[in-house]
Amino acid sequence: MQVEAVESALESLRPGLEADGFDLRIEQMSPDGGAVICIEARPGACMECLVPDEVLVQIIKNGISKHAGEVGSVSLVKRGFDHQ
Repeated sequence: MQVEAVESALESLRPGLEADGFDLRIEQMSPDGGAVICIEARPGACMECLVPDEVLVQIIKNGISKHAGEVGSVSLVKRGFDHQ
């Protein structure tokens, strides 16, 4: 999985998430093609607005497949959610 493909997938999701108070970025890419994506809740983020983790991971995978074809593993890390 290419960093550019992952970044393109995230770029399409960022505006909606940012409007609800979340940041989205690549946390880590592994040599075997896996990606760890970080979603960070800023103070005041709309927790009710966020889709379930499984749905967000599938949306990211679908976006990556549009840009790169093959999709490796995608996992999600949450930061800032303990402040809400």
